[in-house]
Amino acid sequence: MGRSIVIFPEGGIPEDRSIILAPLKDGAISIAITTDVPIVVYSFKGLKEMFPWSWTEGYPGTVRVKMLGIIPTKELTLRDKDKVKELCYQLIYNDLIEG
Repeated sequence: MGRSIVIFPEGGIPEDRSIILAPLKDGAISIAITTDVPIVVYSFKGLKEMFPWSWTEGYPGTVRVKMLGIIPTKELTLRDKDKVKELCYQLIYNDLIEG
């Protein structure tokens, strides 16, 4: 049976609350491409509000998670990394700004 891992390629919550989605880091995409594992793209809505940079402003609640797509990596090389990273970013960003 296969195993899955979850990597949050944004790498944290930015202090600047106007940032909707920080740039994605390369690691998760590089791992997926080099191991021929598909990338399943999800958006998480509500985390920034529940877990803001300021520890005194957070609150418990429900996070909305939405699967946005699956990106196959079988035919890709690391030269495709930036293109895949941009595709993942746009999928997530567009979903987040839709509200």
